[in-house]
Amino acid sequence: MKILFLTHRVPYPPDRGDCIRSFHFIKYLSVRHEIHLMSVCFGRMPESEVIQALRHYCRTVRIFPIRYRANLVKSLAYFLTKIPLTVPMFFSKDLKLELQQRLKYERFDLIYIFSSSMAPYIMDVDNAPKVIDFIDVDSEKWYGYASQSGGIKRWVYRREGKYLRELESRIEDVCRAGILVSNQEVSLFKAFRPGAKVFSIGNGVELPNFQKEPLNNNDADRIVFVGVMDYLPNVDAVKYFVREIFPHVLKKRPKAEFIVVGKNPTREVRNLELNVANVHVTGYVPDPGKYLSGAKVAVIPLRIARGIQNKILEAMATGVPVVTTSAALKGIEANADHDLLVGDNVGDFALKTISLLEDEVLSQRIARNARNLVEKKYRWETKIQELESLLTKILENGPPN
Repeated sequence: MKILFLTHRVPYPPDRGDCIRSFHFIKYLSVRHEIHLMSVCFGRMPESEVIQALRHYCRTVRIFPIRYRANLVKSLAYFLTKIPLTVPMFFSKDLKLELQQRLKYERFDLIYIFSSSMAPYIMDVDNAPKVIDFIDVDSEKWYGYASQSGGIKRWVYRREGKYLRELESRIEDVCRAGILVSNQEVSLFKAFRPGAKVFSIGNGVELPNFQKEPLNNNDADRIVFVGVMDYLPNVDAVKYFVREIFPHVLKKRPKAEFIVVGKNPTREVRNLELNVANVHVTGYVPDPGKYLSGAKVAVIPLRIARGIQNKILEAMATGVPVVTTSAALKGIEANADHDLLVGDNVGDFALKTISLLEDEVLSQRIARNARNLVEKKYRWETKIQELESLLTKILENGPPN
């Protein structure tokens, strides 16, 4: 197949959830298919090393810089319309014009649209079959933000959720099929659009990049969280852990350290390090896996969560026992108390974290079970086979029933 792949972020390096998914889909599909990438990016063009890395998998790579502040101002002009404010944020006039020209003179077997933000570019395209990878139900994320907010923020977030949901329905209507990251997201989508042609293709991990067994051969009570630290759910999770859960952990394990690993930490996150003892914020690091493999516990205390959390899979693959919430676990076929531990309130989350710090037998058992689960169900190779099979059926016979 000759595939035009549209992404709302440059899919390299694969250092955040959506980029991890798009990069690995491109990487593995390129083995048997011809990939042409068109993407937007905020700010300057990526370094030449990034372009070269993508050209290893893509026949052509076209990236269109957009100015964040300029597009933010433009998006505010849509405030009194029914257009989601996130749509104009990702709009590039240059990409739109070049895409129109390419589709006049070049034939593609498939247009793969990665995220609803890119769908407006091709809503009126009818000379090539289209598939939309929603990743997750983005509208539900904004409703989640609203439930955690007050005042004007609550109103703005609910507005975004409402109009994104309407857009998601229109996108599904003009595409051959939609793809979501889990069965739970599929069910959620069908709850507001019964009969939708949406299917589940989950995320995976590249196991050779991880250690087979835990590397924490020291006595340090090191707890780690890995994630992009200007993403609201991650910021909320880290603040929640430091302010409410970590004090309980320190009472039992006063030498415990909490390390926040991830690029772009906000001022709020930086202040946690300044104001709370035993909290460290690394900012960007080239290999977060080193922090995972050197930790005794990986915590994922997300209260706002959509789709599959790659940070859970990566910790499990590294061989580090995980404590998370039920919200973050949705979409991953893992069993609480067998493959990981789950705590949905402050006291329970702290107790589960402490138990892994104190009980080496429990820690090793949970880590071993988690690694086995990832090896069995969450290899990228398996996910790509599922994706290729679905795309072939869609193009040959239409969406499967």
